[in-house]
Amino acid sequence: MSRSAISRGRLLVGLFLFTGIAACDGETPLVPVVTQDVLLVTQPDDFVVFFASEYRGEVVLDEAGCFRLDLEPPSNATVIWPSGTSLWARGDNLELQDTRGRQIVALGNPFRFIGGFVAGLGEVTDLSPMEAEDVRMRCPGSFWLFREGSSRRISG
Repeated sequence: MSRSAISRGRLLVGLFLFTGIAACDGETPLVPVVTQDVLLVTQPDDFVVFFASEYRGEVVLDEAGCFRLDLEPPSNATVIWPSGTSLWARGDNLELQDTRGRQIVALGNPFRFIGGFVAGLGEVTDLSPMEAEDVRMRCPGSFWLFREGSSRRISG
């Protein structure tokens, strides 16, 4: 069975759990974030997104723990990230990274990326029925499929 997840280890219990070593140059270290308060919904392994819509703006983490497009409802879709996406923190700043450790988006910074709206979770994840219901309850509304490799930071 391919792996999709609500954060790779499912909803891992704990408050922010940081592990890492301080950088030698005094820069704040980048450390993984493990929390049950955040839903990081990902696509199945080897899933290909063919949508060609472009989003320009920020991704925000709402009070329910959903990563959403920073738009007014009902356009503030929950983002479904590529398989293997992980959440990291540098001090108070959160970012999402791909499986190679490259930044996909940093919360609070404008980005542009390709994808498209979908009405439900359907075939775009391989969540169990109970996990899918949890996502629908905590993150109501539409969903945005993020196309891997399409993210670019917008300079201001």
